[in-house]
Amino acid sequence: MNARIAALAAALMLAMTVGSQASEWAVLKPESKLEFAGLQMGVPTGGEFTAFTSTIAFDRDNLSASSVRVVIDLGSIATPLPLIAQILVQEPWFDIANHPQGIFEAGEFRQVTDMHYEANGMLTLRGVTRPVSFSFEFASYGKDPEQQGWLKAILLGEATMQRTAFGIGKGEWGATNIVADDVTVTVRLTAKKQIMP
Repeated sequence: MNARIAALAAALMLAMTVGSQASEWAVLKPESKLEFAGLQMGVPTGGEFTAFTSTIAFDRDNLSASSVRVVIDLGSIATPLPLIAQILVQEPWFDIANHPQGIFEAGEFRQVTDMHYEANGMLTLRGVTRPVSFSFEFASYGKDPEQQGWLKAILLGEATMQRTAFGIGKGEWGATNIVADDVTVTVRLTAKKQIMP
């Protein structure tokens, strides 16, 4: 009898643990983008990172159990003028020889409106970790019309950070009169997850 009670208790604990975890979303890479924009001598400029991985466990009904981790391959930077991308991977800027990745991790989420949320996390670039607030909204969120038993969502997000806080732009490039300090990162993610029975 004691063995049965112990087994039942273990099963209940396992069920409670699984129930408290937000299930993971699978990001559809061909339909997702990670872009950045800033000002150079007052003129808008920007580009994108074409290679990044995302681990997203997000549940609108269970924000306390939600989390996100994005790992960016900084060497995948692409700009309209390829020469700029070649410069940005070098030591004064991203220094990918020593810091090939950028990492954003968040485990604190706040609902702002019905479809609008805020994620407070930590961003690491060039070995420097700083807090970053990431605002995002769902352009769509619901059952996938093409795959029964799955949810599909399109997430649009934005965060503004100061490049010099991460040591991006060393030496003469540390001044912000030529290249502005503020950089805006925009994200568009299309993701799916199976509906839990």
